[in-house]
Amino acid sequence: MKIGELAEQAGISVSTIRFYERQGLMPEPNRRESGYREYAETDVDRLRLIVAAKKRRFPLSIIRLCLDAVDGADEPCGEIARIVETRLKEIEQEITDLSTLRGHLRAQLQAWRAGSLPAADCLCAILQTDALNNTEKSPPPVEVRRQKKEQTN
Repeated sequence: MKIGELAEQAGISVSTIRFYERQGLMPEPNRRESGYREYAETDVDRLRLIVAAKKRRFPLSIIRLCLDAVDGADEPCGEIARIVETRLKEIEQEITDLSTLRGHLRAQLQAWRAGSLPAADCLCAILQTDALNNTEKSPPPVEVRRQKKEQTN
């Protein structure tokens, strides 16, 4: 089958298939005499696996590990289960980090609305100060520019 047919069957674009080929996730396809890429049903299955993993927010590096397990083992599910367990731990940490970030951003926005963030000497106090302990995380850009200007005068 041609690349357009493969894309349709896998539910992705032709450019995505080419990207996966460049990334080494898809094997180099055979070529017809005309130069067109020629794909087999196994390529459809492989692409569907990649698409399923992407929908589950697996990064390409982990998808590559899964594909290596599929390519190199008679029973790849055991290796893939270990990969998924590791990914679950990463996701749990990401959820914890995102929850902390959400709380921080809510506090920043609430402090800004209440007028308790410094408005002077920064571009945006919501992003440049820490509302939780009301200290600046880094020097505001305006202050840095002012200090440089004073040093040159």
